[in-house]
Amino acid sequence: MIRWPIASLASLSSLARCLVVAAPLFLSGCQTPYQADLGYGGFSEQQIGPRTWEVRFRGNDTTTTSTVYNGLVLRCAQIAAAHGYRYFVLEGNADASEFHPFYTPDKVYVGRHGRVVGYEPGQDLSTVAPGQIYRITLTNTLTKRKPMGDARAILAAHPELAAGQARIDY
Repeated sequence: MIRWPIASLASLSSLARCLVVAAPLFLSGCQTPYQADLGYGGFSEQQIGPRTWEVRFRGNDTTTTSTVYNGLVLRCAQIAAAHGYRYFVLEGNADASEFHPFYTPDKVYVGRHGRVVGYEPGQDLSTVAPGQIYRITLTNTLTKRKPMGDARAILAAHPELAAGQARIDY
């Protein structure tokens, strides 16, 4: 029989408490966080005109399409606010999703005397990392242009920015 000193039991319970706190934090790190793209997901942008930007947001295979869109719109709002504009217009978008195919190897099961006793073929599998590219134009006036579907909306970039949200004004 093993006897555990009282001190190690106390440290074991603190270790268990630490694991209970750390596990959700570790698992929440699986989705792409809102950050600059460092090669594994996030936002990036490039100015292509005096008031025109191309903004990208890339996720990983556990990131939802709505998370990609929300991160992209938030980054657009931050760019507009940082350059002194009150609104931005979504001018167009493109799908930047990445398809990652892979193949699992065949499995051969061999018995004790070297005879093949089973075979399992490999499988074609794939993951998809969602991504979007939007072109935006910065503006200080709320124009009366009617949006064309979901791709052309005018979004406010001022009070909601502090709360991490942008509002669609039609």
